[in-house]
Amino acid sequence: MEDTEHVGWGLGVMVHPRHSVHEVGSDNSLRIVLVGKTGSGKSATANTILGQKLFASRIAPHAVTQTCQKESRKWKERDLMVVDTPGLFDTKVKLETTCTEISRCVLYSCPGPHAIILVLRLGRHTEEEQETVIRIKAIFGEAAMKYMIVLFTRKDELEDQLLNDFIADSDANLKSIIRECEGRCLAINNKAEEAEREAQVQELVQLVEFLNCRARLKEHSTAIEFCLLLGRKNVPRLLCSE
Repeated sequence: MEDTEHVGWGLGVMVHPRHSVHEVGSDNSLRIVLVGKTGSGKSATANTILGQKLFASRIAPHAVTQTCQKESRKWKERDLMVVDTPGLFDTKVKLETTCTEISRCVLYSCPGPHAIILVLRLGRHTEEEQETVIRIKAIFGEAAMKYMIVLFTRKDELEDQLLNDFIADSDANLKSIIRECEGRCLAINNKAEEAEREAQVQELVQLVEFLNCRARLKEHSTAIEFCLLLGRKNVPRLLCSE
């Protein structure tokens, strides 16, 4: 397969994030992959993004989602495609089996996701959640952090507290994850009424669009600098077209 690279423990082939960045400017699709530990609220979040209950989401002693699943919706002239993945650290499934299945998400989000959403349950940051980030890096590669957004579920539990204040009071490990994601985070309430749910989708979409727009500009800036270093007087128009 052209323009792909092996990542992780030989768990599959992942389209390098830089290739998916260009897709944002060429069509109206946004491809989002949700990852996280079992019970974090990935499937409920996917249903919020999709505007209807398309993924199984319920309280259970083990993971409800066993395989990667894909659904999509039309949203304000955008084609939103969401891939839900199995939760890590399910007591009934081997960790390596889950990681292998998560790596298959690229097949569902071909040619690659525009954003990887790390879903965390609001509250105390645990060792399992820290290990989740390590596993995600192993599956997708270190570069995946450049395209990752941290999404906290159970926003209603913040009550009058701001998300920034919650993070400021959190432990060093969670702060480190937020720093690696360059501060890209938000909180949502999957039990909110329709108007609030749609506002939350708007916030997430804007964050994904901003992330990819900035990444694309960085790429073009680097390419222009490279051309100048080579002494080229005319920078290719393609590099300045977006």
